[in-house]
Amino acid sequence: MTKLILEWRAAHPGVCVTPYESGDRSLHAALTDCQIDAALVPDFLLHNYGTGSLVYSEPLMAVVPTSHRLASQRDLRWRHLQTEILLLWAAGKGEACREFFAARLPCTSLRVFEADSLTVLAFVRIGYCITISAGAYSTLNLYGLVFVPIVEENAHVDVSLTWRPESEDPVMGKFVAFIRDRTELYRRTPPSSVAFGNPDPSP
Repeated sequence: MTKLILEWRAAHPGVCVTPYESGDRSLHAALTDCQIDAALVPDFLLHNYGTGSLVYSEPLMAVVPTSHRLASQRDLRWRHLQTEILLLWAAGKGEACREFFAARLPCTSLRVFEADSLTVLAFVRIGYCITISAGAYSTLNLYGLVFVPIVEENAHVDVSLTWRPESEDPVMGKFVAFIRDRTELYRRTPPSSVAFGNPDPSP
């Protein structure tokens, strides 16, 4: 998404994009009340919104402390995590988050923290549990943590752009069209030419 925002800024230098981060309830309220113009939401929350357009698919990775038995693995499957305590950060989307992972790890003990990602990662680092994060977090090189890819067909989260369809703001219309067009262009471009994905950890 960062790449798309930078391209938008280059094409429209006079239009400022200001980020806003919150839980799903307050995010939905902010969009409905016109406090924000658009939002990025994961697929398991998209049903709460009137419209959406897929922007990118974020791979999921298991995050374990360096001393953990799985830290030396090149990749993992869901079955390797069934006996673990899985700590998730929710930040306002706890039940939906729990359902998403319960469908993939039905026998795993799931614990949801209404906390941000760094708080949960700190608990993982001291050996309290493990977690699952967006693959983009692995680029941060966080001390004491190992990020291991999960090689399953459903080990990803689709992220969509959503907005108010009744909005008559011409700038917003241009922004949505721009993101849609660039996303479609990247999808049609061979992987050897461009790596399409999300280069930064988004909520």
